Amino acid sequence: MNTYILTDAVNKTRFFSTNSITNEFELRFWTGIARLQEANRWLCVVAPKRMPSKQLLAQAGIQLNRMLVIHTHQGDDVAKITQKALKLGKCCAVVSWFETLDKIQREEIIFTAAESRAACVMVKPTLQTDTKQKQAPDIKVA
Repeated sequence: MNTYILTDAVNKTRFFSTNSITNEFELRFWTGIARLQEANRWLCVVAPKRMPSKQLLAQAGIQLNRMLVIHTHQGDDVAKITQKALKLGKCCAVVSWFETLDKIQREEIIFTAAESRAACVMVKPTLQTDTKQKQAPDIKVA
């Protein structure tokens, strides 16, 4: 199951979870992200677990010429990278995938996003208690 946390520029925070990993869901997700893109500001994607094709992103309305993808290495701190991307003030939205994300990190990112007048989406895997079910990454938006 995926948990999504979204914080927008007016500091509204919304949560939702889904176990959907279909192409239809992915298209709807990226279409929502495309609505956050503004002229002269970048969309930053940090540590994506899986990126859709350029064709799907374009179909969703993503401005590919205003998109920066940051791939991380083992040991990189995704929370710090996310905060730095937000603090620079050049991004309209930052979408980040986390292996772990504690409450303090999440609250710091939400605060930084509000200060930067940017949206932030945090995606994090949710552990499932039933080991027979497939684990899908959770997405949290902040």
